[in-house]
Amino acid sequence: MTREAYAARAGRIDIMVAMNAETYSKDVREVASGGFLIFDSTWPRSALLQRGDITVIGVPLARW
Repeated sequence: MTREAYAARAGRIDIMVAMNAETYSKDVREVASGGFLIFDSTWPRSALLQRGDITVIGVPLARW
């Protein structure tokens, strides 16, 4: 924060909403440790793209 009480972006991603399956592998890598990733749970998701240090929340968006 500055004297004027403005805060800058932290430069890290704490919450990511993955909007398409094509960029999911990039999205999951960019989330900071301790962060959250929200994705469409109707997508196939490789076990290789799982991380134990973030919270992954699947929401069946394509069904709505």
